[in-house]
Amino acid sequence: MARVAAASRLVAGELGIRAGRAATLVGVIRIVDGSAGARAAAAAAAIVLLGVALGPLFMELLPHRDRSGRLFGAAAAAAALLAAGAFQSGHDDLGIAAAALSQVACAGLLPGVTLTLARSVRSPRELARALRGVALGGSAATALGGIGAAILTGRGSPWLVFVLVGIVSLAAAGTLSETPRRGAPGLLPDALKRYPLARAAVVALAGCAAAANGLLVASLLSSRSTANLSALLLGGALGVLASTRISRHLLLVMYGSSVVVAIFAAVAVSTEVRPLALGVAGAALGIAEQSARALLRRASPPRAFSEVARGSDVVIGAAAVIGVGAGSLQGGAAAFLLPALVLLVALVLAVPRIRRVAVATEPPLVELALLRSLSVFDGLPLPLAEGLAAGLARMRVAAGELIVREGDVGDAYYAIATGEVAFSVAGRHLRTLGRGEGFGEIALLHDSPRTATAIAVTDSELYVLSRSAFLTVLTGYDAAREAAVSVALARSSA
Repeated sequence: MARVAAASRLVAGELGIRAGRAATLVGVIRIVDGSAGARAAAAAAAIVLLGVALGPLFMELLPHRDRSGRLFGAAAAAAALLAAGAFQSGHDDLGIAAAALSQVACAGLLPGVTLTLARSVRSPRELARALRGVALGGSAATALGGIGAAILTGRGSPWLVFVLVGIVSLAAAGTLSETPRRGAPGLLPDALKRYPLARAAVVALAGCAAAANGLLVASLLSSRSTANLSALLLGGALGVLASTRISRHLLLVMYGSSVVVAIFAAVAVSTEVRPLALGVAGAALGIAEQSARALLRRASPPRAFSEVARGSDVVIGAAAVIGVGAGSLQGGAAAFLLPALVLLVALVLAVPRIRRVAVATEPPLVELALLRSLSVFDGLPLPLAEGLAAGLARMRVAAGELIVREGDVGDAYYAIATGEVAFSVAGRHLRTLGRGEGFGEIALLHDSPRTATAIAVTDSELYVLSRSAFLTVLTGYDAAREAAVSVALARSSA
């Protein structure tokens, strides 16, 4: 129960950080727009968005990282509280700078939350449930954070937005454990140079980031901004949830959704239907973004995914700033249409490469179906399940053949595709498992000896998943995998 409670606190902390980042962006735009006009608000939004890209970069460049997670949390809280005081006293420039620093610190705090989450669980099922909570709640947290900030600023309490962000940052930092030091930091752009298919997926993600932030800024700088913003963010949350069920034909889904974004951004010309149109555009944008993220995960080798993801942060952050400019360039309908056109242009320019990604990275359907039928992976988000399925290796065993021996080191999980496997301890029969069942899941997080001997009863076909492949795909962060393995070693030797 203590482990479950710790994991729940970490999930809540990550969702709180996401909500706080959205609230910071919305709060800054609303406050500055009320005092200095639309162009100043757009400039402030661009500065804050740059902080999102710079946070992970600063985290990577730190020479010592033993307590950096908590330092980032304290810095995020201090900067948010400074922003609250600055905006309340009318010092908008200082408030913008403090809000940007808060975004930098929050972005740097997230890897530490992921790492501690990996260390706090004892089985893949617990980790899968925690990640499911993050996947399902992330878009909702972003929506609620943005809408809450719009409401508070509309009621004359903008300072409260940043006070709450500071409290959430401190609470998240308080759940972190110490972070082991990594090797020398790499040059982030090199990751994208080495993986051209991943580059194409990053282009698609950059277009989605530009469109999302452009539409957000356009909504905030328009009349009826709270209604427009609420419709856009809620639509985006629903789109993300819907996309968790999409696995095939991602290219068609992504381009189709992008066209829908452009059409309904154009429909937003009419003030009477603007919230509804923005809700549909937001849902389509959420589906397009998640499709692009699925393509990025498929196009990146599992062990290199975290490096590629970090390398893409700077590109996506720059695209978000471009979207802010597009959303504030002109008033009226153009403010909504230009960000959508940026998305379409980005996708059109990347058509040949994105098509190669989609064709070359179709998910292994047989392995995926088998994996999703196993209770240990119940509820795992589809993109993560696809990553695990791609890491499965097929293994054929004859009747009577030994699969694992009691006392051997456990380093893999086995899923039974066909046949039956019998288990015994000290020669005493325990149970027999068949198709659609698996064994060895605890060994994925614990380098502990096997507790039973497994022998094939009939000719069988198994799929094998290594512990390192599991942790690499699910955490998407090398340090988390290394920390989880080291903790498993420590526990097994205790």
